[in-house]
Amino acid sequence: MSHQTLETPPTPRLPDAQPEYSHASYAQMLNSLRLYFNRLFTFISAINAPQGGRFISNPYGMFTSNEDQYDGTTTNAYPVKHDTEEIAAGVYLLEDTAEVTGYIDDGGGSAGTTLTVTSVISGTIRIGMPVSGTGVTAGTYIVSFGTGTGGVGTYTVNQSQLVASTTISGSMKSKIAVTYPGIYNLQFSFQVANTDTQIHDIDIWWNVNGTNVTHSNSIFAVPGSHGGIDGHLIAALNGYVSLNTDDYVELYWHADDSSIYLEYAAAGTSPTRPITPSVITTLSFVSRLPYEH
Repeated sequence: MSHQTLETPPTPRLPDAQPEYSHASYAQMLNSLRLYFNRLFTFISAINAPQGGRFISNPYGMFTSNEDQYDGTTTNAYPVKHDTEEIAAGVYLLEDTAEVTGYIDDGGGSAGTTLTVTSVISGTIRIGMPVSGTGVTAGTYIVSFGTGTGGVGTYTVNQSQLVASTTISGSMKSKIAVTYPGIYNLQFSFQVANTDTQIHDIDIWWNVNGTNVTHSNSIFAVPGSHGGIDGHLIAALNGYVSLNTDDYVELYWHADDSSIYLEYAAAGTSPTRPITPSVITTLSFVSRLPYEH
């Protein structure tokens, strides 16, 4: 099946003006203008047709997470992490990185969950950021700030371990940025799981450039586990955000109990079914900004 496209009408090639009136030159100019306006009329008519939107290319992006995500405490807000760009044009993921020198212990030389950063090589440590390095247990991430707030100081990690002073690196993709200014439709779908038998709540909201968007929070009640099976809920919502070039939007979540997490599931069999991402987020261009001309 062929795909119909629209060709933007080229600038008309008008004949050069003659020193004296020439009927032939005048007729040639009119024919050039007639051809141009006929093409322009065809172009505009197609755009205004009932299915004219199929000719328009708007910025868009869809991003997913193929990992479980946990609320390491019930007092902090955690950014939603993405690790896969499914499809995108004019919308992209920003990566926050950090490289520091530090060690992990209990504060007294035994295994513990305190990361002590003694120097910063580059970047900024963030809550929720996965970290790695020589001797660092796989799956380690920053649970909360201690005396540090992104640089030198102490932090709590999610796994007890003993790591001698080494270079520790962190990387996290939670910010979705845009190339072009406009009003965008933000839509998300969270695969939420609950390991406890009691119902628990999860809050989900978003911010723009690090500032929470007013009225963007929603509370979802996640069913408790039963019969040895975790309780599940799809938390889905959408909203509009106004973004300028290189602005970013970031989703956040918080649970009232550590039994709540965002669950990833591998592809299934019998029947064959695809991967279940813990998060699916889309950002689609809707309109230019009101002040643009």
